[in-house]
Amino acid sequence: MYIVFLKRYLSTFATTKLTWSTTNNLGYQCQLKRLKFDWLFGYNRSISPPRAQSKPWVISVHGKKISDPYHWLKDQNNPAVMKYLQQENAYADKVMANTTSLQSNLVKIMTAVETQIMSPPEVLEKYEYYFKEDNSTSLPIYYRRKIDGNQTCNDEEMILNLNDLAKRYQHCCVGQLKVAPSHQRIAYTFDTDGKENYQAYIIDVRGDQPYVMEIIKDAFAVEFASNEDYIIYTKQNDRRRPFQVWLKSLTANHNDRLLLQEDNEKYFVHVASTKNHRFLTINLNSKSSSEVWALDTENLKSKPVLIKEREIDTECYVDHSGDQFYILTNDKSSGKYKVMVAPDQNPSHDNWKDLQATSDVSHIGANIVLDDMDLFSNYCALYQRENLQPQITIINLRSPNQHQTLKLPIGTIASASNFTFTSNTLRFSFSSPLIADTFYELDMCDMTVKNLTPENIRLDDNQYVYSVTYATSEDGCKIPISLCHRKDLQLDSNNPLLAVVYGAYGMELNRQFTAQNMCLLESGWVLAFCHVRGGGEFGRHWYYQGRQLNKMNSFNDFLACINTVQDQGYSKPRLTCCKGTSAGGLIVAHLCNNQPDKISAAIMKVPHVDIIGTMLDQSLPLTVEEYEEWGNLDSNHVFDYIYSYCPYTNIEPHNYPSMFMTASYHDNRVPYWSPVRFMAKLRAAQCEHQRRCNDVSTSSKVFQILKTNLSSGHYGAAGDEGLKEAALEIAFLHKALDLPDMLPNQHS
Repeated sequence: MYIVFLKRYLSTFATTKLTWSTTNNLGYQCQLKRLKFDWLFGYNRSISPPRAQSKPWVISVHGKKISDPYHWLKDQNNPAVMKYLQQENAYADKVMANTTSLQSNLVKIMTAVETQIMSPPEVLEKYEYYFKEDNSTSLPIYYRRKIDGNQTCNDEEMILNLNDLAKRYQHCCVGQLKVAPSHQRIAYTFDTDGKENYQAYIIDVRGDQPYVMEIIKDAFAVEFASNEDYIIYTKQNDRRRPFQVWLKSLTANHNDRLLLQEDNEKYFVHVASTKNHRFLTINLNSKSSSEVWALDTENLKSKPVLIKEREIDTECYVDHSGDQFYILTNDKSSGKYKVMVAPDQNPSHDNWKDLQATSDVSHIGANIVLDDMDLFSNYCALYQRENLQPQITIINLRSPNQHQTLKLPIGTIASASNFTFTSNTLRFSFSSPLIADTFYELDMCDMTVKNLTPENIRLDDNQYVYSVTYATSEDGCKIPISLCHRKDLQLDSNNPLLAVVYGAYGMELNRQFTAQNMCLLESGWVLAFCHVRGGGEFGRHWYYQGRQLNKMNSFNDFLACINTVQDQGYSKPRLTCCKGTSAGGLIVAHLCNNQPDKISAAIMKVPHVDIIGTMLDQSLPLTVEEYEEWGNLDSNHVFDYIYSYCPYTNIEPHNYPSMFMTASYHDNRVPYWSPVRFMAKLRAAQCEHQRRCNDVSTSSKVFQILKTNLSSGHYGAAGDEGLKEAALEIAFLHKALDLPDMLPNQHS
């Protein structure tokens, strides 16, 4: 059972109770107003950026010569590389030095906000699991209490203290936490260096002092069998791809048994227990296809049974109830997901049938997208969206034609702690830029809803608006933009605006509440979430239209979104900023290369800005798997297409907006050298442009900074360090726009 609350690392640096009323919001604004007198947003020209040495290096691909004078920055064994990264970090600190007071106060504010966001205890059969925080710790401590009937016992047991781990390791990241069916053992995977090199710890929690029973090195994912004397785990190869499934005895001195090995570099192996613990599914997933096997955990000597063989652009996820497998899969022709059922004694594809109700449910509206399902002994819950509006449909498994739908406001929903197979209630969370994660419990019988966290932060509906508008892309496609701002906003183009984009891997753009976004909204910013093609907002076809040889659609969509919000009076180029993380950074960087006059500043966090460099390097962990997202450069046509938009290969000598880029030294997904080399090449191009034009006036207020986290991986820091990074981003935006002393849209 996967403990969902480990996905959230909350900081604990303030215990002040905050009520986010109008008065408190104005107090926050006034505080920022006073802080802004402490500094000038102009760029100090006495601070010179570091210049990376240019060294000749040329490669020929499909007859095209590619020159890369900063190729040497890829060599982690070269001491000059670390020296350069440290120089860039020092330069960024100097540029932002006059914002330290603002950053410090923002951290305090955001810490107080985060401590207000509560998660209810997670009920796992006869226990409830939860975490605690206090001023003396920076990371959560996880506990559990036994449930006796409807009563919760007062005696609590500590099961995991992340702070103890953080004392021993510079990097601390828990990947999974699993609980054995009897609750007498737990297992968690732990990464100590940011490189996603996990190892598993098996803990006996029966006594007063939990102790480590077993440590499994190189274990990426773990699951207990129904006979919890056995554990199933996956192991990574030297490219950090999970490729093997092993069975281990925790009580007998037997050699671990290899259950499956996948040699195709496109496929990552994962294991998951069905909710009723009856089967263990072995999932072989690529970026666009999957293969699923089932192992009977009551007969571990049996061989895994194939449920669905791999098929390009077809994915499936499997659970079990009664005597049937329930299979969430996408129709290859329409791209839409649906639920199929198959007998567990013979689950081959020939025996699949539609779960009767879903054939009706999925055709209620043409724009309904099925995202996920939760399976119970009596019910199946479907998480859906219709035009960005979430809904939950409950199907009675005893009468599959009977289904009821709960429609929710525009926002984001997610399954919460639904690990009790026999439960008749469903827990889910709802969030939007205005509402912090709020947890609800839905009675699947009568569809009544109970708010489990009524005290969680929500901005006043009378003061803020969250709506959707549409941009028209180059080919006529309508692109939704989720807009969030104060209700009394004047459409006079004089508002600072942050456009956020991702648009890759079929993933929906994250619009959940964050303390950082709340700070921006409170100080008069407009947030524009741009749902470009390549994401998953409208199903697989929306995704397919923004990947591989359709990737230009993502760039055109984003430009259309920027033009639309400016044409509608929300902002103007001088007050418009963009933000993209990872693959979203690619889209932002493309805009900076081709339409730099459209924005004034850009934040790119671990951005994927060198597609050519990464996709040519098959020694990297994820290159082969990424073929299905970007394309295989062995094809001349694919190479030419990617080369035409790759941000690194298309940097030109012209003026660029202010930029804040981040990199992570141990990043396995976007190598640190991708943003680092981009910044080095960009600086050289800027200097060349100024030399040609004999004009340095435009550079007096424009600055580009790069910060490399030297100890973390792709997902960055958590806790207090994560809030410090968020505060630095806000300070960068205000400095880059050279905002006046009075923040926009102050209200009295």
